[in-house]
Amino acid sequence: MLNEKIQPDIGEKLDFVEECSWVDNHIGGESFVLLDCRYFLPTEGKKGIKEYKKEHIPTASFFDIDSICDPDTDLPHMLPTREFFSEQIGLLGIKNGDYIICYDGGNGSMAAMRVFWMFQVFGHKSVSILNGGLAEWKKMKYQTVSGEEKREREKYKIEKLNLNIVKNIDDIFRNIKTRELQVVDARSQGRFYGKEPEPRSGIKQGHIPGSINLPFAKLYENNSAKLSSPSYIMSVLNKGGIDPKKPIISSCGSGVTAAVLFFYLKAMGYDTVSIYDGSWTEWGSRPDTKISSEVK
Repeated sequence: MLNEKIQPDIGEKLDFVEECSWVDNHIGGESFVLLDCRYFLPTEGKKGIKEYKKEHIPTASFFDIDSICDPDTDLPHMLPTREFFSEQIGLLGIKNGDYIICYDGGNGSMAAMRVFWMFQVFGHKSVSILNGGLAEWKKMKYQTVSGEEKREREKYKIEKLNLNIVKNIDDIFRNIKTRELQVVDARSQGRFYGKEPEPRSGIKQGHIPGSINLPFAKLYENNSAKLSSPSYIMSVLNKGGIDPKKPIISSCGSGVTAAVLFFYLKAMGYDTVSIYDGSWTEWGSRPDTKISSEVK
Protein backbone atom coordinates (compact mmCIF):
# COMPACT_ATOMS: atom_id res chain seq x y z
CA MET A 1 0.00 0.00 0.00
CA LEU A 2 1.13 3.52 -0.66
CA ASN A 3 1.97 5.48 2.45
CA GLU A 4 -0.35 8.31 3.31
CA LYS A 5 1.41 11.63 3.59
CA ILE A 6 0.66 14.98 5.11
CA GLN A 7 -0.94 17.30 2.60
CA PRO A 8 1.79 19.41 0.99
CA ASP A 9 1.56 23.16 0.71
CA ILE A 10 -0.20 23.67 -2.61
CA GLY A 11 1.17 26.65 -4.50
CA GLU A 12 0.53 27.64 -8.08
CA LYS A 13 3.60 25.94 -9.54
CA LEU A 14 3.90 22.31 -10.55
CA ASP A 15 7.13 20.35 -10.13
CA PHE A 16 8.52 18.31 -13.04
CA VAL A 17 7.54 20.93 -15.66
CA GLU A 18 9.65 22.96 -18.08
CA GLU A 19 8.51 25.85 -20.26
CA CYS A 20 9.12 26.08 -24.00
CA SER A 21 11.49 29.04 -23.59
CA TRP A 22 13.69 27.05 -21.19
CA VAL A 23 13.76 24.03 -23.49
CA ASP A 24 14.62 26.19 -26.51
CA ASN A 25 17.63 27.54 -24.61
CA HIS A 26 18.87 24.05 -23.69
CA ILE A 27 18.39 22.10 -26.92
CA GLY A 28 21.62 20.39 -27.89
CA GLY A 29 23.04 20.62 -24.40
CA GLU A 30 24.97 17.77 -22.83
CA SER A 31 22.83 15.27 -20.90
CA PHE A 32 19.63 16.85 -22.21
CA VAL A 33 17.12 14.59 -23.98
CA LEU A 34 13.80 15.41 -25.63
CA LEU A 35 11.28 12.62 -26.17
CA ASP A 36 8.32 12.97 -28.51
CA CYS A 37 5.71 10.66 -26.97
CA ARG A 38 2.76 11.24 -29.26
CA TYR A 39 0.09 8.54 -29.10
CA PHE A 40 -3.40 8.43 -30.54
CA LEU A 41 -6.44 6.55 -29.32
CA PRO A 42 -7.63 3.69 -31.56
CA THR A 43 -10.57 5.75 -32.81
CA GLU A 44 -8.39 8.68 -34.00
CA GLY A 45 -6.90 6.98 -37.06
CA LYS A 46 -3.38 8.42 -36.62
CA LYS A 47 0.02 6.99 -35.73
CA GLY A 48 2.45 8.78 -33.45
CA ILE A 49 5.55 7.83 -35.44
CA LYS A 50 4.09 9.19 -38.67
CA GLU A 51 3.18 12.50 -37.04
CA TYR A 52 6.63 12.66 -35.45
CA LYS A 53 8.38 12.20 -38.80
CA LYS A 54 6.28 14.97 -40.31
CA GLU A 55 7.17 17.46 -37.60
CA HIS A 56 8.88 17.49 -34.22
CA ILE A 57 11.02 19.61 -31.93
CA PRO A 58 14.72 19.60 -32.95
CA THR A 59 16.81 16.76 -31.44
CA ALA A 60 13.71 14.93 -30.12
CA SER A 61 13.65 11.13 -30.39
CA PHE A 62 10.37 9.25 -30.70
CA PHE A 63 9.22 7.18 -27.73
CA ASP A 64 6.66 4.63 -28.87
CA ILE A 65 4.55 3.36 -25.96
CA ASP A 66 3.27 0.58 -28.22
CA SER A 67 6.84 -0.68 -28.81
CA ILE A 68 8.51 -0.01 -25.48
CA CYS A 69 6.10 -2.31 -23.69
CA ASP A 70 5.59 -5.93 -22.70
CA PRO A 71 5.77 -7.99 -25.93
CA ASP A 72 4.36 -11.09 -24.22
CA THR A 73 0.81 -9.87 -23.59
CA ASP A 74 -2.15 -8.97 -25.79
CA LEU A 75 -2.93 -6.02 -23.52
CA PRO A 76 -1.87 -2.66 -25.02
CA HIS A 77 1.35 -0.88 -23.95
CA MET A 78 1.80 -2.72 -20.65
CA LEU A 79 4.98 -2.09 -18.66
CA PRO A 80 7.89 -4.22 -19.93
CA THR A 81 10.48 -5.98 -17.82
CA ARG A 82 13.39 -3.96 -16.50
CA GLU A 83 15.69 -5.76 -18.95
CA PHE A 84 13.54 -4.88 -21.97
CA PHE A 85 13.09 -1.27 -20.85
CA SER A 86 16.81 -0.88 -20.20
CA GLU A 87 17.65 -2.22 -23.66
CA GLN A 88 15.14 0.03 -25.44
CA ILE A 89 16.15 3.18 -23.54
CA GLY A 90 19.79 2.47 -24.35
CA LEU A 91 18.86 2.19 -28.03
CA LEU A 92 17.35 5.68 -27.80
CA GLY A 93 20.76 6.96 -26.72
CA ILE A 94 19.68 7.82 -23.19
CA LYS A 95 22.05 7.65 -20.22
CA ASN A 96 21.16 7.26 -16.56
CA GLY A 97 22.23 10.82 -15.75
CA ASP A 98 20.31 12.50 -18.59
CA TYR A 99 17.60 15.06 -17.96
CA ILE A 100 14.60 13.87 -19.98
CA ILE A 101 11.83 16.19 -21.17
CA CYS A 102 8.71 14.40 -22.44
CA TYR A 103 6.14 16.00 -24.71
CA ASP A 104 3.30 15.04 -27.01
CA GLY A 105 0.99 16.89 -29.34
CA GLY A 106 -0.51 19.05 -26.64
CA ASN A 107 -3.73 17.09 -26.11
CA GLY A 108 -3.35 17.36 -22.37
CA SER A 109 0.09 15.70 -22.53
CA MET A 110 -1.48 12.36 -21.60
CA ALA A 111 1.05 10.20 -23.47
CA ALA A 112 3.97 12.27 -22.19
CA MET A 113 2.60 11.74 -18.69
CA ARG A 114 2.42 7.98 -19.30
CA VAL A 115 6.12 8.02 -20.29
CA PHE A 116 6.90 10.19 -17.25
CA TRP A 117 5.26 7.52 -15.09
CA MET A 118 7.23 4.75 -16.81
CA PHE A 119 10.53 6.47 -16.05
CA GLN A 120 9.35 6.95 -12.46
CA VAL A 121 8.65 3.21 -12.21
CA PHE A 122 12.12 2.37 -13.51
CA GLY A 123 13.83 4.81 -11.16
CA HIS A 124 15.06 7.53 -13.53
CA LYS A 125 15.83 10.54 -11.35
CA SER A 126 15.43 13.47 -13.76
CA VAL A 127 12.35 13.59 -15.99
CA SER A 128 9.84 16.38 -16.67
CA ILE A 129 7.00 17.42 -18.97
CA LEU A 130 7.10 20.21 -21.56
CA ASN A 131 4.29 22.60 -20.68
CA GLY A 132 1.84 22.64 -23.57
CA GLY A 133 3.72 20.14 -25.70
CA LEU A 134 4.17 20.58 -29.43
CA ALA A 135 1.03 22.71 -29.69
CA GLU A 136 2.46 25.37 -27.36
CA TRP A 137 5.90 25.09 -28.99
CA LYS A 138 4.43 25.89 -32.39
CA LYS A 139 2.18 28.61 -30.97
CA MET A 140 5.30 30.36 -29.69
CA LYS A 141 6.88 30.09 -33.18
CA TYR A 142 9.82 27.92 -32.18
CA GLN A 143 11.53 25.81 -34.84
CA THR A 144 10.32 22.35 -35.82
CA VAL A 145 11.98 19.79 -38.11
CA SER A 146 10.94 16.68 -40.02
CA GLY A 147 12.51 13.25 -40.40
CA GLU A 148 13.90 11.10 -37.63
CA GLU A 149 16.59 11.76 -35.03
CA LYS A 150 19.22 9.12 -34.27
CA ARG A 151 21.38 9.12 -31.17
CA GLU A 152 24.35 6.89 -30.45
CA ARG A 153 23.45 3.82 -28.44
CA GLU A 154 24.15 4.00 -24.71
CA LYS A 155 24.24 1.51 -21.85
CA TYR A 156 21.27 2.20 -19.59
CA LYS A 157 21.17 0.47 -16.21
CA ILE A 158 18.14 0.19 -13.93
CA GLU A 159 19.18 -0.07 -10.31
CA LYS A 160 15.91 0.11 -8.42
CA LEU A 161 12.25 -0.25 -9.37
CA ASN A 162 9.52 1.90 -7.84
CA LEU A 163 6.73 -0.68 -7.81
CA ASN A 164 4.69 1.30 -5.27
CA ILE A 165 3.22 3.25 -8.17
CA VAL A 166 2.07 0.19 -10.15
CA LYS A 167 -1.04 -1.85 -9.46
CA ASN A 168 -2.20 -5.09 -11.08
CA ILE A 169 -5.51 -6.91 -11.32
CA ASP A 170 -4.94 -8.80 -8.05
CA ASP A 171 -4.68 -5.45 -6.26
CA ILE A 172 -8.06 -4.48 -7.73
CA PHE A 173 -9.70 -7.76 -6.68
CA ARG A 174 -8.35 -7.21 -3.16
CA ASN A 175 -9.50 -3.61 -3.03
CA ILE A 176 -13.07 -4.50 -4.01
CA LYS A 177 -13.20 -6.42 -0.73
CA THR A 178 -11.30 -3.99 1.49
CA ARG A 179 -12.14 -0.59 -0.15
CA GLU A 180 -8.88 0.72 1.33
CA LEU A 181 -7.90 2.65 -1.79
CA GLN A 182 -9.82 5.09 -3.98
CA VAL A 183 -10.07 3.73 -7.54
CA VAL A 184 -10.45 6.66 -9.91
CA ASP A 185 -11.51 5.92 -13.51
CA ALA A 186 -10.41 8.51 -16.10
CA ARG A 187 -12.73 7.32 -18.88
CA SER A 188 -15.70 9.35 -20.08
CA GLN A 189 -18.91 9.25 -18.07
CA GLY A 190 -20.65 7.39 -20.90
CA ARG A 191 -18.08 4.60 -20.92
CA PHE A 192 -17.96 4.46 -17.12
CA TYR A 193 -21.71 3.87 -16.89
CA GLY A 194 -21.82 1.52 -19.88
CA LYS A 195 -23.76 3.93 -22.09
CA GLU A 196 -21.03 4.31 -24.73
CA PRO A 197 -19.18 1.51 -26.56
CA GLU A 198 -15.57 0.76 -25.74
CA PRO A 199 -13.07 1.69 -28.50
CA ARG A 200 -11.59 -1.83 -28.42
CA SER A 201 -13.69 -4.82 -29.47
CA GLY A 202 -14.58 -7.60 -27.05
CA ILE A 203 -14.52 -5.38 -23.97
CA LYS A 204 -17.46 -5.33 -21.57
CA GLN A 205 -19.13 -2.04 -20.66
CA GLY A 206 -19.36 -0.53 -17.20
CA HIS A 207 -16.86 0.07 -14.41
CA ILE A 208 -15.01 -1.53 -11.51
CA PRO A 209 -17.34 -1.79 -8.49
CA GLY A 210 -16.74 1.02 -6.04
CA SER A 211 -14.70 3.14 -8.43
CA ILE A 212 -15.09 6.90 -8.88
CA ASN A 213 -15.47 8.51 -12.29
CA LEU A 214 -13.23 11.50 -13.01
CA PRO A 215 -12.94 11.93 -16.80
CA PHE A 216 -9.40 13.05 -17.57
CA ALA A 217 -10.73 15.90 -19.75
CA LYS A 218 -12.03 17.57 -16.57
CA LEU A 219 -8.43 18.07 -15.47
CA TYR A 220 -7.81 20.44 -18.40
CA GLU A 221 -8.20 24.06 -17.39
CA ASN A 222 -9.84 26.34 -20.00
CA ASN A 223 -9.40 23.63 -22.69
CA SER A 224 -5.79 24.76 -22.98
CA ALA A 225 -2.83 22.67 -24.16
CA LYS A 226 -0.88 24.11 -21.23
CA LEU A 227 -0.93 22.34 -17.89
CA SER A 228 -3.58 23.21 -15.31
CA SER A 229 -2.85 25.05 -12.08
CA PRO A 230 -2.66 23.14 -8.77
CA SER A 231 -5.60 25.13 -7.39
CA TYR A 232 -7.73 24.11 -10.37
CA ILE A 233 -6.78 20.45 -9.95
CA MET A 234 -7.64 20.60 -6.26
CA SER A 235 -11.04 22.10 -7.03
CA VAL A 236 -11.80 19.28 -9.49
CA LEU A 237 -10.76 16.64 -6.96
CA ASN A 238 -12.86 18.23 -4.25
CA LYS A 239 -15.93 18.31 -6.50
CA GLY A 240 -15.35 14.68 -7.41
CA GLY A 241 -15.10 13.57 -3.78
CA ILE A 242 -11.48 12.45 -4.18
CA ASP A 243 -9.06 12.89 -1.29
CA PRO A 244 -5.46 13.21 -2.53
CA LYS A 245 -4.13 12.59 0.98
CA LYS A 246 -5.46 9.02 0.83
CA PRO A 247 -4.17 6.26 -1.48
CA ILE A 248 -5.48 6.36 -5.05
CA ILE A 249 -5.37 3.87 -7.91
CA SER A 250 -5.77 5.69 -11.21
CA SER A 251 -7.34 3.67 -14.02
CA CYS A 252 -8.64 4.33 -17.53
CA GLY A 253 -9.02 2.39 -20.78
CA SER A 254 -5.46 1.14 -21.15
CA GLY A 255 -3.25 3.02 -18.68
CA VAL A 256 -2.57 6.21 -20.68
CA THR A 257 -5.10 8.81 -19.56
CA ALA A 258 -4.79 7.39 -16.02
CA ALA A 259 -1.32 8.95 -16.05
CA VAL A 260 -2.83 12.46 -16.14
CA LEU A 261 -4.04 12.23 -12.54
CA PHE A 262 -0.82 10.49 -11.52
CA PHE A 263 1.30 13.29 -12.96
CA TYR A 264 -0.67 16.14 -11.44
CA LEU A 265 -0.67 14.65 -7.96
CA LYS A 266 3.03 13.80 -8.19
CA ALA A 267 3.80 17.31 -9.43
CA MET A 268 1.79 18.75 -6.52
CA GLY A 269 3.80 16.80 -3.96
CA TYR A 270 1.56 13.79 -3.34
CA ASP A 271 3.00 10.26 -3.24
CA THR A 272 -0.41 8.66 -2.78
CA VAL A 273 -1.24 7.66 -6.36
CA SER A 274 -0.50 4.58 -8.47
CA ILE A 275 -1.72 3.34 -11.87
CA TYR A 276 -3.60 0.12 -12.62
CA ASP A 277 -1.57 -0.77 -15.68
CA GLY A 278 -4.05 -3.15 -17.32
CA SER A 279 -6.94 -0.76 -16.64
CA TRP A 280 -10.34 -1.36 -18.23
CA THR A 281 -8.96 -3.25 -21.23
CA GLU A 282 -7.83 -5.98 -18.84
CA TRP A 283 -10.71 -5.78 -16.36
CA GLY A 284 -13.40 -5.61 -19.04
CA SER A 285 -12.03 -8.54 -21.02
CA ARG A 286 -11.77 -11.05 -18.17
CA PRO A 287 -14.59 -13.55 -17.49
CA ASP A 288 -13.91 -13.52 -13.73
CA THR A 289 -14.31 -9.79 -13.04
CA LYS A 290 -17.30 -8.02 -11.54
CA ILE A 291 -18.83 -5.19 -13.57
CA SER A 292 -21.00 -2.34 -12.36
CA SER A 293 -23.01 0.17 -14.38
CA GLU A 294 -24.80 1.72 -11.44
CA VAL A 295 -25.41 5.44 -11.73
CA LYS A 296 -24.92 7.29 -8.45
